[in-house]
Amino acid sequence: MPDIQELCEDNLETFDPYLGKDLAEDMRREFFRGYGMQGEDGTPTGVMVWELLNSEKDDEEVKSRIRYLQAESGDSLDFMQERYQEEGVSEEEIKESFYWLEDEKSASSCEKAGFSKERKESECITLSLSDASKIPFFAKLKKIPDFICSLETLTPIQYRLAVKNCLFNEKKGLLEDLGYLQKDFFDTTVSACTITDDEASGLFLIRARASGILEPVLLTASGPDFQKHLAMMIAYAIKKGAEKYPPETVIRISRSRKETAALVKKLLPGLKGEDLFFGNRTEKQ
Repeated sequence: MPDIQELCEDNLETFDPYLGKDLAEDMRREFFRGYGMQGEDGTPTGVMVWELLNSEKDDEEVKSRIRYLQAESGDSLDFMQERYQEEGVSEEEIKESFYWLEDEKSASSCEKAGFSKERKESECITLSLSDASKIPFFAKLKKIPDFICSLETLTPIQYRLAVKNCLFNEKKGLLEDLGYLQKDFFDTTVSACTITDDEASGLFLIRARASGILEPVLLTASGPDFQKHLAMMIAYAIKKGAEKYPPETVIRISRSRKETAALVKKLLPGLKGEDLFFGNRTEKQ
């Protein structure tokens, strides 16, 4: 029988050749799960990683997004698929699984396991920090208001209160685990907030990934001028990012949320994501 292990802190280093820095980082988060597969000599032969969605919502079905699936052979892929379907799905009561994958062999393994499969434009787009600085609205902006600050200026109590308000209003962006994350999970210099009456009424949270990629993960603001505040937080983050990182630094933006997709279309018309394989499957309990 193949040696398939649940990924955990104790074996992440073993599977580093597959995981890489960013996935290894994610595997330490609350709702990420995964399998690692080894050959008879202990050499890693494959990895499967997924993220649970809606797992803390009583009124929504649990979904799973397969974030990564890669192995040295089709048989290894199939073994991990079987383990996922037999144990991963049932243990977490997953109702639907879906994937976005670059590798066709991995996508075909999903199709063999009952997923749909199609080639379509990715939810994610990338651009350089230099290109972001050239977006006309931000390039022409003369001054950023004083009520826009870096995340690092928030006290621990202000940060926790801001997160609590986001969770109450179901504003989590890409962060299923927002309630579990400390302030230093984000780049506190580049991430921005709006301060109203000594409280954070807006947040723009950005991760600096281990690979060097900048990843915006939450953009939200409240109040009558929330649209202005959103724009100013983005401007602040671009300015601080340009001061801290090289101009070729990659920014990766997910358009999985309708609000983000609309904003990207407005600010970056014509920018497309790469073609990936997408598929989903309704799970049987």
